[in-house]
Amino acid sequence: MTSEETTFPENNQTTSEVVNFFRGASDAVDALQDNPGFIGYMTQHNIAFDDTQEAYWDAVSFVANRSIELGAQGDPNGPEAKAFALAARAPSFMFKQLALAADQEHAKATRKPGNREGDHLLTRGVKDQYVESASNFNGMIRDFIESRIDMQSSTFTTLLTESANLGLDRNFVQKSAELMSGTVSGVRTELGFEQKLSAAGIRYRRGTTQDDVKGIDYIVEGVPIDVKSSLFKMLEEGKPEDQDKPFLFKNGKCIYYPYETDRDYADGTFKLKEDSLVDRAQQISEDIEYFKRYLHL
Repeated sequence: MTSEETTFPENNQTTSEVVNFFRGASDAVDALQDNPGFIGYMTQHNIAFDDTQEAYWDAVSFVANRSIELGAQGDPNGPEAKAFALAARAPSFMFKQLALAADQEHAKATRKPGNREGDHLLTRGVKDQYVESASNFNGMIRDFIESRIDMQSSTFTTLLTESANLGLDRNFVQKSAELMSGTVSGVRTELGFEQKLSAAGIRYRRGTTQDDVKGIDYIVEGVPIDVKSSLFKMLEEGKPEDQDKPFLFKNGKCIYYPYETDRDYADGTFKLKEDSLVDRAQQISEDIEYFKRYLHL
């Protein structure tokens, strides 16, 4: 199934360049599926030529990465190759996200006394694999954005959603858009958090893939932190430690909403406004000191 091409309003130069990168990436993903190398890989591994199946798009992503490694998409570290990798990986990512969402919804629907976790559709092993795959995809998104933080976040989200919807039944298109919006919003929150930490002079490192499976996004001066992109998502995890502070401690980590609204970003981009950056950095600095005292670090 192919997606309809969206016409975008006039954007800044960076955003316009990104639109062109993804238009080229979309054409390259289409061409890849007719490539003898891809057909040979599918045949060798006995994968059905059915683009409505997750395994098909796993294969597209794998062969696309091999193509990039071999230099067939130009500079492997160039924006064209990175856009191609994202466009090729997005459908596989979305199939897994939809499965995780269905698992979560089923668990909520089957909760009852004596079974507070509910029943799951996915085994723990499969779920961890999907979360790890999502972590890797988020890393690809972050890598693409970092040198283009002045591009429009809404346009970038739409481009990724168009790529992700290849192979999806139309019944899932709206859910796909919601999930991709949440994904990009989450990455923007993480990048904004890093901008604030850097402005405050606070030491941190990004969580590893293994950390991400545990829900840990960052280790900030020894504090494991799960960053949430909205106050609502933070509150879903439980009651805050302090009614006036957006955080709580759970399962050995701090679940934290780093004071963020769309108004903090310049013209709908991934770049924080200077005044917001200064104000938020001060708030976060105070919170990190509280976390360290609470955890006796």
